[in-house]
Amino acid sequence: MSSSKPTRLVLRLYKVGFGDCILLSFVYPKEQRHVLIDFGTSALPLNGGAGNKGLMARIAADIRAVCEQGDRGEEPGSAGSTPKSKLLAVVASHRHTDHVSGFDPGDSGKGTGAVIASCKPSLVIQPWTEDPAAPTASKGPPGLVARRRTYLSVLRDIHSLAATVGEELRRDPLRYGERFAGQLGFLGETNLKNDGAVRNLMGMAKNRYVRYGSASGLQTLLPGVKTWVLGPPTLAQAPGVSEERDEDPNEYWHLQVGAMRFELGSAPAPFARFATYRDSPPHTRWFLRRLESVRRRELLQLVRLLDEVLNNTSVILLLEVGKHRLLFPGDAQLENWSHALFQAPDRNELRELLRGVTIYKVGHHGSLNGTPKTLWGLMTGAGRAAGGEPLQTLLSTRKGKHGKVENGTEVPRRPLVSALEAKSNLWSTEDLKGANELCHRIELKL
Repeated sequence: MSSSKPTRLVLRLYKVGFGDCILLSFVYPKEQRHVLIDFGTSALPLNGGAGNKGLMARIAADIRAVCEQGDRGEEPGSAGSTPKSKLLAVVASHRHTDHVSGFDPGDSGKGTGAVIASCKPSLVIQPWTEDPAAPTASKGPPGLVARRRTYLSVLRDIHSLAATVGEELRRDPLRYGERFAGQLGFLGETNLKNDGAVRNLMGMAKNRYVRYGSASGLQTLLPGVKTWVLGPPTLAQAPGVSEERDEDPNEYWHLQVGAMRFELGSAPAPFARFATYRDSPPHTRWFLRRLESVRRRELLQLVRLLDEVLNNTSVILLLEVGKHRLLFPGDAQLENWSHALFQAPDRNELRELLRGVTIYKVGHHGSLNGTPKTLWGLMTGAGRAAGGEPLQTLLSTRKGKHGKVENGTEVPRRPLVSALEAKSNLWSTEDLKGANELCHRIELKL
């Protein structure tokens, strides 16, 4: 393979609805090398209509076609050329459904994940929290080892809560009311383990589990491209994050899961031989309604909290190629970003790098807490690298799926979208209207 620098970079921002899928095509003089960052959805596009049928399969086929045949671009004579082309790496930023569901080969073994695996990537990059060996890692002081094991145990137990919430909603869909049921269903579905996708990612190539400051593994695969891993930090690097995550929520988590499993019948019912009321006794009904209201709110708060924990395991990847710097933060929120922005010994150098970002994949689909204001200020403020390329932002989202306008939690968050429109060239998947518009294609000269 050639060792020269790429001359062009093509980004494809695919229309997956509420999810992420970005294909980077590095065009070298005699070959093309591709990197796929996430492939998943938890809700197909609102404006897709009949075009949503088979959408993920068509996207997978398009990714394979680009990786096998190369990006033809719009250069004269390019239509007749067949460059050497290969998918070299897959980045699964974290294991939420809307980022990895497309990697599932399905029960038939012929689904979208099988299509991606057929491209035979050389490397799969995931956060350190996905490393199967991480729970048994014993390096470090005993207290740190214990916190690490507890933290990873909580991450893995999130699946139990997600599955239990889904089962309860299926058994009694009217219990929570439309508003709560919709939010619980979305968050529960998002946090399912996605076993098929996880197994496929582990088996399709060599896996590299990264943390803040570690090598990405892309250096040897992409000559002329520099990379930095800015997150997630380990517990040794950011112990404050561990303390915030594993206080009361850890205990409440295990208690709540146990209580719900009991309710769903996985444990024997007490006093099974005695007669029971088919309805609540009249003198208890007001109390039970109040108790049910408290339970609904606490369960939703718990699921949201655990959802944020997984978001903060996201890989944050920064790439530099030619005159461009590209930032891909997955769904990282402030707890993940805090180490790189405020605590790391080299944070001042990193801030200078962030001032030169020219391509920003908007964090967490444009949510309230996905783009820290400090980060946004570095990329757009007065201290931004002089003479650099204008900032372009990539937003993969779907309105109405998550959050509420009335309490300022809607996704995408309107004030953030207004800032993106005012201070950058915004590419949003919601602007892709036609059934045949699978992606935004953005070409960068290097």
